[in-house]
Amino acid sequence: MIRKYLVCGKQLFLASKKLEDSNSKSPVVELLIPLTLLWEIERLVQRIDYLVASNEDPVLISDLMKKVYRKVVKYAVFEKDRVFIFDKFLGVGPPATGGGNH
Repeated sequence: MIRKYLVCGKQLFLASKKLEDSNSKSPVVELLIPLTLLWEIERLVQRIDYLVASNEDPVLISDLMKKVYRKVVKYAVFEKDRVFIFDKFLGVGPPATGGGNH
């Protein structure tokens, strides 16, 4: 497992160390992820960067960002980060627990 930090600003990127910049308002999610998933996430982030720089369709970029969030959400170290990803980026609440009737 590899420890990385996903910076969720206007653009996504992975950092090896937690950013301590007080001017940065971008949320940072601490991840503990398998190496093979890290490689996959890095490829997706590179593709997102390319599409943003190329002024591509924002819907395509948004879909790729959601794909990244879906892949990393279960590897967030802290529960507050998992909830953050669910609420802000996936547009849904965390999965329901318990067996209540709806």
